[in-house]
Amino acid sequence: MERYEENKNKKAGKIGEFAHVNLISGDGKDNLKAKLQAISTQFKNPFIHISNWIKQEQYTLDALISCISYMQSIDGRKAKTQLAIRDIDDEISKLNSGKFTFGSIFKDEAGKKAQAIEREKDRALLEMDVFNYDVIKKILTIYLATIAIPDFQRNAKRRYAIAMGYYCDTEVHNAETIAECWDSFKQVIDSFGIKY
Repeated sequence: MERYEENKNKKAGKIGEFAHVNLISGDGKDNLKAKLQAISTQFKNPFIHISNWIKQEQYTLDALISCISYMQSIDGRKAKTQLAIRDIDDEISKLNSGKFTFGSIFKDEAGKKAQAIEREKDRALLEMDVFNYDVIKKILTIYLATIAIPDFQRNAKRRYAIAMGYYCDTEVHNAETIAECWDSFKQVIDSFGIKY
């Protein structure tokens, strides 16, 4: 627009009724040019709020899915622990009866008894793990059923409304910026007394 005004002034000179009309170039018109240039820097992308809302929903769902997956894996962990307890029981029986085990190949009777006692301690720890797996599963089930999933469902619309509110605020700001810019142009045009 600035180049257009400059070219028209050079070619036509100051001839004609509207020769003095310059909206962008000329004395005191820098503010209109600056307003046009500033529009691009003042605009904000409203879709960032929607993108952030989608990411928040995705992260929340991922956390719920992770919790559910872990809860479902507890039965497998418990079964492996119970299998390890049975293996320890077999090893303890062999140690106490004097039978051959790879762990006691170079040990005397006292060493085998000491190893059996150590394995009993390991067994006790594994039995606590089995008990703890049951407790953890109950806690996760209660947490998911009474807190996490209902909270996610209850607040889904709220999170959506907040994101859309931010989106609307940003669009209103962008519209106000455009309206202010073009209103300034209109005032300059009106100052020339040109009917349109």
